[in-house]
Amino acid sequence: MPHETQPMLPCSTTPLPTAVPIGEVMPPALMPGALLAKAQHRPLPPTDYAIPECAPQWSLRLNALIESPWDRDPPQLSPDMRAEADAALATIAEGKAPCTRSEINRMVGKLALLYPHARMSDVEARGQMQGYADLLDRVPAYALRAGFRHAAQTIRFFPTVAELIAASHYPMSLARWREMRLIAMIRRTDAEAAH
Repeated sequence: MPHETQPMLPCSTTPLPTAVPIGEVMPPALMPGALLAKAQHRPLPPTDYAIPECAPQWSLRLNALIESPWDRDPPQLSPDMRAEADAALATIAEGKAPCTRSEINRMVGKLALLYPHARMSDVEARGQMQGYADLLDRVPAYALRAGFRHAAQTIRFFPTVAELIAASHYPMSLARWREMRLIAMIRRTDAEAAH
């Protein structure tokens, strides 16, 4: 019996428009405010994420505005909240600093103490620490600290560089989400003040 193949179905039956007609709504991904659309959805932690959030924390009022759901437009900030938002952006910029080599070496050393001893000479151990420091030196310090803690709590064997970077991804995406929402609120407040 010959093998029958099924015809391939198209992914979508609606044709894509070549141009958006005047008067119709433009898809959100093509709108100038696409950044705002991305800022609407908070990244969810992986199901096995076992540590508290490592995003910077500001005043209760500013945190409530950042974390609260927005209908469409970001909330407008009062003058005192606007000043606090500027300070929060400065905090975010400082937090993006990568880990120093000595801090990475200290974290790798602490992590190695938590796992069963592998038979490794001092030269091999120094080489391993140097390799970890070379490959992790661009990850922001707050995210790498969270990644090391997460790895120690969830990974059974000594984590690889790839596992540590993957464990650092959620804190980085959460901090980026909070930063985008903060920038959106600042831009709206500045635009309203300019009118």
